[in-house]
Amino acid sequence: VPFDTLTSASTGQTLYVDSVTIENYNMNYSSEQLRFDGSFIYRTNPAARWSMFTGAGITAGLAITTYTDIYYSKYGRTDTRYANETQSSSFSYSNFISSKSESFQNRTTFGASAYVPLGIDFRIGKDKEFWKRTHLFYEIRPGINFTAIPELHTVANVSLQSGFGLRVSWD
Repeated sequence: VPFDTLTSASTGQTLYVDSVTIENYNMNYSSEQLRFDGSFIYRTNPAARWSMFTGAGITAGLAITTYTDIYYSKYGRTDTRYANETQSSSFSYSNFISSKSESFQNRTTFGASAYVPLGIDFRIGKDKEFWKRTHLFYEIRPGINFTAIPELHTVANVSLQSGFGLRVSWD
């Protein structure tokens, strides 16, 4: 159903005009977290030069810098189309009306996660004792993450972390 109908006095052509207003709210919670991490690792062959590993791990700690950003925007649009079915001409006019943003500091809170480490390990050295204990590794960690937001509730989400590193073992 058109918002307004315009009819030309000279040609009798009808034009439909519709106005649409769009309002958006976007909210983003962010935190910087300091966590302790512990895991049990099972390796295919710890003495081999190449090995794969898996296990189970958990993290827990504090969210020390927490804030929420809220964004608001409002747009207006006017759509115009001809009533004559044989004419497919139509045109739009969009207009940015307003926007606002606010940022709120949230209270310090905690976070935790449980994950399954999956990775590959390469022992760098063959001869020298130090290099035989030095490893390069790549690891992915599918898991579930929990973050408590004091002003709302606890949020759980699926996570996928990855990392590349250097490890020295003291057998």
